[in-house]
Amino acid sequence: MDASTSALSQLWNGVKARLRREFGEAVYKHWLEKLEIREGGPGRAVLVSPTRFAAAWVERNYLDRIRQALAA
Repeated sequence: MDASTSALSQLWNGVKARLRREFGEAVYKHWLEKLEIREGGPGRAVLVSPTRFAAAWVERNYLDRIRQALAA
């Protein structure tokens, strides 16, 4: 793991911790825990979900908050 990948992982872990506190354990475990960040840069991030259904649900219900948390 190179430095940029490590920094991205640390950022994502912090974002997931904030989302867990904000939405609670049940929502986090069901919808957010398995999301992975594959790449990112200024103003963008590529998230991967285990299923298309989960990806669509997260996009509809949590994407705005994820964007805010990533920008914080």
